[in-house]
Amino acid sequence: MLATQAASSGEMVLEELVVTAQKKIESVQNIPVSIAAFGASGIENKGINTLVDLQANVPNMQLTPHPNSATTSRVYIRGVGNSDDQITQDPSVAVYLDGVYMARSQGLAMEVGDIERIEVLRGPQGSLYGRNATGGAVNFLTLNPNLDAVEFKQALTVGNRDLFRSKTSFSTPINDQLAVKLSYLTVTKDGFVDNLGTGEDRFGDQDREAYRFDSLWQATDNLGVRYTYDRSDIDDTPAFIQPVPLYPQTTPRGNEGNAAVSELQANAVISSGHSINVEWEINDSLIMRSITAYRELENYTYQDYMTGVYGPFPIFITNTDAEQDQLSQELQIVGDALDTRLEYIAGIYYFYEQGESTDLTTVPARRTISHRDVETENRAYALFGQTTYTRKFWMSVCTLLSALGGHGTNATQRSPKPANLWTHKS
Repeated sequence: MLATQAASSGEMVLEELVVTAQKKIESVQNIPVSIAAFGASGIENKGINTLVDLQANVPNMQLTPHPNSATTSRVYIRGVGNSDDQITQDPSVAVYLDGVYMARSQGLAMEVGDIERIEVLRGPQGSLYGRNATGGAVNFLTLNPNLDAVEFKQALTVGNRDLFRSKTSFSTPINDQLAVKLSYLTVTKDGFVDNLGTGEDRFGDQDREAYRFDSLWQATDNLGVRYTYDRSDIDDTPAFIQPVPLYPQTTPRGNEGNAAVSELQANAVISSGHSINVEWEINDSLIMRSITAYRELENYTYQDYMTGVYGPFPIFITNTDAEQDQLSQELQIVGDALDTRLEYIAGIYYFYEQGESTDLTTVPARRTISHRDVETENRAYALFGQTTYTRKFWMSVCTLLSALGGHGTNATQRSPKPANLWTHKS
């Protein structure tokens, strides 16, 4: 993140990137966390549009589609992740959107919003990201509606295999205290494997739509309320699966399926959610924050496993129909004391989730069907806190070095006030 400053000295210095990985505003150079962070310009320059796009930009991070569900990504950080996408298991890498924990990552909620910053935290996250984040956490933060001006953005992408991607956002102030933003995303793309049987025309087609409504009410200079609603509809067709020989032998990638495929079905995923973030700046040294969220998921997936490869039938076919909803509430207090030498965050967290799924595995050659019904109900409660104390003597040394012109003291600079995550002024 080297940037040339326009100063007459012409020195090369580190560009400062502000993050909120520890629930407070601070420079990415200051926090004792293994983190990869991207600002709005970096996201645009690197072409990061989806969670999967992070893989090429974050060391030690791997993302692959689940073999039973092309709409589900398996996220691994430092080799820790989940290979299963059942509703009975929490992901080992937690995904957050504007502070809301996403128990199920299906959907386009992270794509339809205007992303201001992405933070990838490596390693176990216990105190501040407590939902079993043993591998790490991925933080998506979106831009709030603009209270000062009308904004319109339109991005279009076209490519081979009839790729078309359109992302539109429109933000307008209603009055001096209220602003709203509307966003719409649509993505279509043809798969590269034709289906010679019946049903869908191709394996691997993408057909996706997402909507988002975002509002910001700045009730007073010190109190802000933000409400968002998003909905995603994903109707992708199943991925194509073919056998491959053992290494070092290779086989060419197929471009058409088998004529024995019967009634290939598209997946159907509907994901939606509401969130309300309330932030009250009590004084220059104390902020209280409330994050309330409710999300729903309907997820139908269909997968054909190699029809015609070992006979006229597929090895097996899986059908999964799952429903899930979640409710979460988090209260935070972020502040500092003793002339900013003591910084702290404390809070309480509640999470409730329920879901049910029906899994059918059909083996036509054996004329057998495996049927499994699953119901789950989870409740989680947490108290958390974190405190940082900086000795006055060390701060005096840093101040002295800074006065003497030392350029290596940036890492000791501290925020003069706790984080106001989305109502702060530029």
